Amino acid sequence: MNALDFDDLLTLPVRLFKENPDILKVYQNRFRYILVDEYQDTNQLQNELVEMLSAQHGNLMVVGDDAQSIYSWRGACFKNILEFTERHPGAKKYLIEKNYRSTSPILETANASIANNIHQYQKTLQAVRTSDTMPALVSCALNSSFLRFLKVPCGSLSLRLLMSLPSSSETRISTLNSRNSLLLTAFLTAN
Repeated sequence: MNALDFDDLLTLPVRLFKENPDILKVYQNRFRYILVDEYQDTNQLQNELVEMLSAQHGNLMVVGDDAQSIYSWRGACFKNILEFTERHPGAKKYLIEKNYRSTSPILETANASIANNIHQYQKTLQAVRTSDTMPALVSCALNSSFLRFLKVPCGSLSLRLLMSLPSSSETRISTLNSRNSLLLTAFLTAN
């Protein structure tokens, strides 16, 4: 069968470039400027491929948030972004701390939750939007309780979690556990 899976699409070019430097040079000249978004979610092989392609011209820009790496389960290595300036000593680092999406209470919770992480670029997220609504921890023992906190607008693919509980003054974090994630998938598939 002439088929490739996702890993093959990474391993085969890396092997081709290692065994055939002349072919690598062709692609280095073809891709003189490289931008990688969500770099915190790249794995070692993706990082190696990007490094190989950008080695000749050094025109590599990466964008990402070291505190938002969510794909370690598939091999993503957030250290790719943390160690970028070590591998590229002339690189400039820009911290984007102003947030236009979340409100102050949510970002205060996020700042507190990452403050003691020693493996990060130190930053303080600041909200542009204001709100008095506090983030809430929603603990659902029953699947039906969990579904009551979900809102799926008619005719829309967007999904929102209800982020506040009445008469709550303490800051809490909204979380989903894997059991509820599976339930959510089944719920959305059925509806």
